[in-house]
Amino acid sequence: MNNLKNIFDDKFVEFFLSLKINRPLAILLIIITIGSFLRLYNFDNLLRFNNDQVRDAQIVDTMRLGEEFPLFGPKAGGTKFNLGGAFYYLEYLSGAIFGFSPAGMAFFIPLLSIFSIYLFYVLFKKAFSEHIALGLTFLYAVSFYAIKYSHFAWNPNAIPFFVLVFLLLLTRLLDNQTQYWNFIFLGIAIGIASQLHTPLLILMPLMTSIVIGYAYIKKIKISFSKILLLVFFFILINLPFIYGNFLDGGKNIQEFLAGTANKTSNSLSVFKNITATIEFFLQGSIYYLTGIEPQKNWFNIIKLFQSKNITEILLFITSVFLFLSGLYLLFTKKIDRDKKFFNNSFILILSTFACLSFFLFVLIGNELNIRFFIIVSFIPYLLLGIIATHLNKIIKFKNIQIIIFTVFVLFLTALNMNIYFKTYNLSNYRAPESSYGGISWEELDTLCLNIKNELSQHQKNNPEALVESFSFKKSLEYACLKNHNLNIKSFSQKNNPLNAPFFVITENKNVARNIKYYHKSSNQINSIQIKRFTLLTIRFN
Repeated sequence: MNNLKNIFDDKFVEFFLSLKINRPLAILLIIITIGSFLRLYNFDNLLRFNNDQVRDAQIVDTMRLGEEFPLFGPKAGGTKFNLGGAFYYLEYLSGAIFGFSPAGMAFFIPLLSIFSIYLFYVLFKKAFSEHIALGLTFLYAVSFYAIKYSHFAWNPNAIPFFVLVFLLLLTRLLDNQTQYWNFIFLGIAIGIASQLHTPLLILMPLMTSIVIGYAYIKKIKISFSKILLLVFFFILINLPFIYGNFLDGGKNIQEFLAGTANKTSNSLSVFKNITATIEFFLQGSIYYLTGIEPQKNWFNIIKLFQSKNITEILLFITSVFLFLSGLYLLFTKKIDRDKKFFNNSFILILSTFACLSFFLFVLIGNELNIRFFIIVSFIPYLLLGIIATHLNKIIKFKNIQIIIFTVFVLFLTALNMNIYFKTYNLSNYRAPESSYGGISWEELDTLCLNIKNELSQHQKNNPEALVESFSFKKSLEYACLKNHNLNIKSFSQKNNPLNAPFFVITENKNVARNIKYYHKSSNQINSIQIKRFTLLTIRFN
């Protein structure tokens, strides 16, 4: 028996010794692990839960109870046009798997963000060397911008995953990989993504048509049946949306046309729209790379430099250098000499998509917000990869190449991690207010718990809590009712109750001002600090 065990142990050891360690794969797994940790750590507590998240959670709750199946999704910003309902269906599916808590319904967002890290590597490996592709993937994995928008449920937040799937499938098409399943997944990806953000409703079908036309010119065989398959799955994914538009007599489509006309007619001059879009690309790229959100108007250069804000000025200079050098290398003979690189389907697809996005954004230049950059988040990494590739040709010594690239990656990582820890340490929040951008589920839940405890000292039944209205009152109402069965009744500061205890929720920096205001009356004020907020309990004597 012992001999048999020894033989088994020897074979077991030989098996593992015979395995060849794939170094790039091991590094990629480490990168994905780090990216996963940054996205999932304390996710349920750090989850941002603003008023938009309340609206979406309530809709999913009605779906769970069988009361309603939404045919439409959220409204497109600044219009009355409703997107498709794919986002709600994804939230429902996530809730069915992970539980119908706010974190459970939102959990598919960080999961898709984690999967996008792998897709990013697969895509960028098509054009760049192994170590450059891994370095860029690591920067994407630790990007604070990417992490921030994976920390809450919002319909655009799943875009990076679907855009990367879309771009990867298009590159496969140009690489003459035209299997039927590629067209099925392409139809599904376009069908879902076009329901997440209005620009993708235009960009993805247009980009697909251009690529299929280009493939025809290059004599890449794509049968009509495969194109029909793509269209079929696109329509299949959009059936609820199509049916909803049929039921409302096309009013939603009319709102889309009206909204489009309104946005373009209200646009500034062409020159100002172009400058606004250039600024948008510059600021979005540097935000993605450094985690530092630009705050100034970059095209008022004189005023920018007069501000003497060193950080903002350095961000501006770095982003301009990144674009000028990257685009110069891409569109001049520096790259054209390397035919294999210039004709790479990856470069062609990403460059075309970026150009189409630029022209579309020019039409809505005055409507642009830096959060829209999530659609073209690959741009700074593409430019950085091109620059790194060129530097590798100039610098002959491989060790020096590795040292320079490693130091640069570590520097950008340090910048992103600095803002990450400042933002997600809510007990000692030291980041700009926009870095987190709202209220967390932990803060809401703790506020509700303390309100309930305060009420229980005076009211046995806790029928409702009187709370002065504040920015996140809908979030508070939802959290208190869902977790603590506590009703919240809001009132304005000028109409506060005269004889009943009530509560005021304020940011910590405004506590003294609120206490001073309510001390005008003869009353008792207790305060409890909860992360970035303070709960004031006010009782009249």
